[in-house]
Amino acid sequence: MLSDVEQDDKVGTREWIASVRPTPAWFIALVVGFHWAMLVVANMCRTTTTSRAVGFLCVGILWCFLGWLRSRRSATGGWRLSTVLLVMLGVWAAMASMFPDRVVLIVEGSLLSPLTRYAPWFLAMGLLWTAVGRLRCRDLGLTASKLCPALCWVVTTWVVSQLVLVAVHSGDITVAGKWRDAPLDPIGYLLTAQLLGNALFEELLYRAFLIVQLTLLFERWKGWSRRAALTNAVIVGTLMFALFHVIGDWSHGESPAEIAQSQVPRLIMGFLFAGIFLLSNNLFIAVGIHALANLQIRYSSPLHAGDSTWVAAVIVLLPLVVLAALALRRRREASAMPGQR
Repeated sequence: MLSDVEQDDKVGTREWIASVRPTPAWFIALVVGFHWAMLVVANMCRTTTTSRAVGFLCVGILWCFLGWLRSRRSATGGWRLSTVLLVMLGVWAAMASMFPDRVVLIVEGSLLSPLTRYAPWFLAMGLLWTAVGRLRCRDLGLTASKLCPALCWVVTTWVVSQLVLVAVHSGDITVAGKWRDAPLDPIGYLLTAQLLGNALFEELLYRAFLIVQLTLLFERWKGWSRRAALTNAVIVGTLMFALFHVIGDWSHGESPAEIAQSQVPRLIMGFLFAGIFLLSNNLFIAVGIHALANLQIRYSSPLHAGDSTWVAAVIVLLPLVVLAALALRRRREASAMPGQR
């Protein structure tokens, strides 16, 4: 018998979605509402380190209490991970509350700084998913066996994009300023702010959770086919992905026209990231490509100091085209097999 992890590695995206534990509509709304509420607090409100720590800890305790109430009606366990997450959240809250100045001093301006902003979100959201939603790691695409293939995809994509850049700017190749003067800045931005921060939580929430759970919800509510439900889930999930950036834009003082204009590229990128996630059936590939695409222009390449915005387009489109070609090939091979027509 194959384990759940081994089965996830062998099945396609549709089969994996069918194996995911479905959650009710109220829980999907709760997850999105909690995330947006935390985003409003982070962007609109000035809070101290202590108040943020206490707030996240209270939220974590609330999720555990709601999960305990739900568990009384079900024989499903799964409290081990929730307990670990709550303990980690409690330790972080205790450190941030008792030594706020020291904690800020340690991480301010270092590679750890972005982690201190994202860690409480991951812990609280993890508690919500596991304790209240009773979701497993595999239900969110978090399978350790997919890390190595994703690493190969991401590294290869980045290397190919740099080779293309060298071919285009063969007569004007210089070491970019940041990569020459402070190489830890772009590396730290990629690792802590993206791979372990922004790109990871956006792909977890808007692709692995929202698209999959909306697909299952539409199938139950509307009786749609898997294809129709998935298509509509991608559209709704991508719209919400673009809209959640509005809060940050507004807090930075952008005008309504500027905010509306900036949503167009976000919608396009949201659809592209969703395509990479669904075609690869590997969340980590989507996270890695998302992280590379989010690199600021001056970080996009160590080999060219000029404007290389188009490198982000190569980074996103290249794996999407290759994955689509592989999917088409698999479909043709399956249709050519006896008994599959």
